[in-house]
Amino acid sequence: MKSGAQRHISITESLLARNSFINLAGQIIPLFVLIVTIPYVITGLGVDRFGLLSLAQIIVGYFSLFDCGLGRATTKFVADALGRDETEAIPPIVYTAFFTQLVLGAAGGLILFLSSNLAIRYLFKVPAPLVGEALEMFAILGFSIPIVTGTMSIRGAIEASQRFDLVNLVKVPSNILLFLIPAVAVFFGIRLPGIMILFILSWIASLAAYFYLSRTLYPGLRNARPAVDRQRLRPLFLFGGWVLLSNIVVPILNHSDRIFIGILVSIEAVGYYSVPFDVISRLNIIPVSVSAALFPAFAINLLRDRARSMEVYLNILRWLTIILGTLTVTVIFLARPFLDLWLGAAFAHETVVVLQVLTLGFFFNAIAQVPANLLDSIGRPDLKARTLLLYTAPFLLLLWFMVSKYGILGAAAAWTIRAAFELVVFTTLFSKLNSPGNSICRDRRIIHGFAVYVLSCVILYASQAWTDRAAVTGVLYSLWVAANACLIWYYLLNSAERSRIVTTMKEQYDR
Repeated sequence: MKSGAQRHISITESLLARNSFINLAGQIIPLFVLIVTIPYVITGLGVDRFGLLSLAQIIVGYFSLFDCGLGRATTKFVADALGRDETEAIPPIVYTAFFTQLVLGAAGGLILFLSSNLAIRYLFKVPAPLVGEALEMFAILGFSIPIVTGTMSIRGAIEASQRFDLVNLVKVPSNILLFLIPAVAVFFGIRLPGIMILFILSWIASLAAYFYLSRTLYPGLRNARPAVDRQRLRPLFLFGGWVLLSNIVVPILNHSDRIFIGILVSIEAVGYYSVPFDVISRLNIIPVSVSAALFPAFAINLLRDRARSMEVYLNILRWLTIILGTLTVTVIFLARPFLDLWLGAAFAHETVVVLQVLTLGFFFNAIAQVPANLLDSIGRPDLKARTLLLYTAPFLLLLWFMVSKYGILGAAAAWTIRAAFELVVFTTLFSKLNSPGNSICRDRRIIHGFAVYVLSCVILYASQAWTDRAAVTGVLYSLWVAANACLIWYYLLNSAERSRIVTTMKEQYDR
């Protein structure tokens, strides 16, 4: 009898919506724990110790690059095996990636261990009384790297089977523990080295849980000999290498704006820019959740039914355009009152336009993430990496010019231009590689809806610039809400979707 992961997995909008929602909930739930625990932890540890703890978590994130893209490669190749019904190929893929990641992670952990003394004493400005405690913590931190990298391949194998419910069953408690452990440590008076040991124990527990679930999904893992298959190494590293290159370039592109602002404008300007950028970054959990669900689904089903897969892809783009377009226009409308209420009128005056421009960039970037990540699913991570490399230098030159000329508003504009460029390039690449007949340009509703939302953003922003009267902008937004509802219902939704919505509403009313 085949396991649930081994039977045919049909790609449907309902399956993708379910998995996207699970991923989204899995990211939102830990945020509530963060909001509750952070004030207590900062007060209990003190700002300096809290800063060191945050730095340690960032370093773990960066050293996870020693994964070398093998976690994503595992998802891709296991999904391919499922798509071809070659389940006997899954154990050697998973074990080869896992043991290789342990070795690479151990190398990364050793580098971290050997460099920690130098970093603490000469790179980071650690207060003298905390140097000894920091050295102990970073020495322990090195042992976490192979655990973190090894987890990626095991989790990736579960994601390949579309069992995001199982992934988040482990991931959500693990992320919650990242915030609960420091709070518990503060209560019992545990220092930073002890907190790091507790972190490592929680990561080991997560790895064990993922391993148990993967062996349940894929019975072949229980019967196969755990070993490295040398024939699998080359394709894994070829795929993972391009993923690694993208993972190296993306942080450079994402963080360079604040670096340039700090160099060309001021540190104070970095603070003004970082707040709206962080607000927009939180909205990124929506496209990230969708892309995570789409990646293994397309890797499986493009091998079986390419036409159906592309139809689902276009429907996903249309729904994302509706949801994210509505959210973008709403954020642009609420930007000024939100910042006034949250941070005060003086801070809002400096950042409101930046937030509005970044919000439009978020709209472009969020849609672009879907085809960009799906290039990996069709086995072409090189196209994504090469595209990123191709425009890195021109983007940095543009960013330098815009920041020099227009300050933080120039940085926001450069980021938005980059997002628009990525949207055009990645949607074109993915559509043409898979089926020119199903190109995004064939579904005019997506193009027209996208254009309407961009134009709405411009009009709403212009109305705020023309008049300081909130009532005028409020009336315009109210009219837009009504017009948007008509646009969605009569044009962007198809007849089957309208019928399904009406039926669901009737069922709810009858209850």
